[in-house]
Amino acid sequence: MRHSSTNRCSGWNAYLRRVRGETVAITHPGHPLSGKAVAVLHYRPRSRLPSVLVELPDRTAQCVPLSWTDRASPDPHRAMTVPGARLSGLALVELVGLIEGWEEEC
Repeated sequence: MRHSSTNRCSGWNAYLRRVRGETVAITHPGHPLSGKAVAVLHYRPRSRLPSVLVELPDRTAQCVPLSWTDRASPDPHRAMTVPGARLSGLALVELVGLIEGWEEEC
């Protein structure tokens, strides 16, 4: 049985449905939509370069690195310079290990 191109397009469009109405803000200063929110079509977190497929205002799709959006993982060094910043759970575990190592040396 032959499938028409319409069926293939329908499958492709189903794959590109918005992620529950979710949006991301473009934060990269060089992107023409910097500071604007765009609709998420699909996340690609496990690719070599984690990215997100978004729908632009002209209804075209564009793949944008996650690091160019407000969904980027925060830089741990920059996050610690913010007034009132707290240590992460992992940092606290590492600190406990460091202190225990000092106690053993004494």
